[in-house]
Amino acid sequence: DGVVAAGSKAKEFYIDEFGFDKEKIVIAYNTTIDTKDYVNDENLNNAIRQKLQNTTSKKKLLYLGRIVKYKGLDVLIKAMANINTEYDLIKVGDGEYKKESEDLVKELDLNTRVHFLGGCLSNEAPYYYKNSDIFVLPTRFRLDANVQMESWGFTVNEAMALEVPAVTTTAVGSGFDLIVDGLTGGLAVAGDEKKLSEKINFIIENNEDNKIGKEARKHLLKTCNYDDNLKAYENIIKKVLDE
Repeated sequence: DGVVAAGSKAKEFYIDEFGFDKEKIVIAYNTTIDTKDYVNDENLNNAIRQKLQNTTSKKKLLYLGRIVKYKGLDVLIKAMANINTEYDLIKVGDGEYKKESEDLVKELDLNTRVHFLGGCLSNEAPYYYKNSDIFVLPTRFRLDANVQMESWGFTVNEAMALEVPAVTTTAVGSGFDLIVDGLTGGLAVAGDEKKLSEKINFIIENNEDNKIGKEARKHLLKTCNYDDNLKAYENIIKKVLDE
């Protein structure tokens, strides 16, 4: 009798796939705690910052997540060939697709620009965002796999909360609600390394005084917040009960 969807693409799914009445659907956007409230450990912050500085003196693109094929790390690695050379790619995470990714880096002769740092603890993750310049979630569609896309992508929320511009793709649900292309981040066509590099380079060239990162945080907090989510649940429950 009523549906609470986690984002605009989820709402479209109920309408297009199930023929659900759009008037019976409300959206409570997938929301996380405000990452900015959890980066107050100066010792940990200094340790992560030093680790990154020891890895590269260049500015930093961050990929933080599991290394599995649908998340598209290989697409991002290929895109690096066309991304401003003042930036290196930092990879934090581990997974079954790591060997293939490392082989691709060697094949493309990108060893000096792509750095694999291994996994991290959950309490360390915010400090990697904080000490990076741009976050990238390059997910691709894999319609032949169990996990075919990123239904939301909470790492986008986490980065934007820390005023870090995010670049993601059309295979990531949050991209359609959190990324105002060119204003709060970049939204690239999934699986297209050329389009991905263009979006990243746009952020690099147009983020004076981190204006895109600041807009990202403002838009995130306006879109994803527990007060509005509560109202969405209350409204749909009241509507169903009234009917």
